[in-house]
Amino acid sequence: MKLDYDVLTFVGESCVDPLKDRVFVLRGLKIPRIENLAILKNQYDTLDLTDNDLTALNQFPLMPRLKTLLVSNNRITKLDGPNLSASLPNLDSLILTNNAISDLGAAADALRGLKKLTHLSLEGNPVTKQKHYRSWIVWRCKGITWLDFRRVTDAERREAKLIFSGAAGSKLAASLSSGSGKRTLEEEAADSAAEASSSKRLKSGPQALSPEEAAKLRAALEKATTLEEMERLRRLLEAGGAVPK
Repeated sequence: MKLDYDVLTFVGESCVDPLKDRVFVLRGLKIPRIENLAILKNQYDTLDLTDNDLTALNQFPLMPRLKTLLVSNNRITKLDGPNLSASLPNLDSLILTNNAISDLGAAADALRGLKKLTHLSLEGNPVTKQKHYRSWIVWRCKGITWLDFRRVTDAERREAKLIFSGAAGSKLAASLSSGSGKRTLEEEAADSAAEASSSKRLKSGPQALSPEEAAKLRAALEKATTLEEMERLRRLLEAGGAVPK
């Protein structure tokens, strides 16, 4: 079904959600492409295009009011970064669950331009099965706090920094950002070197603690009353993080 004036005026449904946001719903209409959305006149906070036949996320008009975009269960393979960042400057939630995105470098590069993006789901896309997927998205899109319905932790941010810093990490980052589907032997070597470097630095974390930091850690462990607290301290220690005061 073409996304034309009749669909946007007579078929799409408008409502107000519990958060008092205005929502425009275009679910399950077999829409093949995004077009003519200027007809909506930037009146909505959320646009729901779930269960359609979209293959690309592009051709948005300027919609500064839009904060949430729901496009699960489509056939999207391409994200138009320049169009998204220019047309949806205040987008903070993008749900792309169950699509066909497979290029990790291109996806991260496109999403990086969404400066206010905090909630992202790529769950159910081939890209999530790629090595370093979560770390690369966290590294490239630093404002994201929830990825695939899981909170991004400080430990994950530190791990991403370790993986993609240094000479080996920079080479790995360059190979991922290139977006080439196949990995060369040189890229695989960079991958292995970055992992080895990251692992070495993680393991050296406890030995790098000063006597004062070690004392703080022992005190924190003694005060821990739940398994959650103990696990959090363990993960901080493994990541070489600062001991909480």
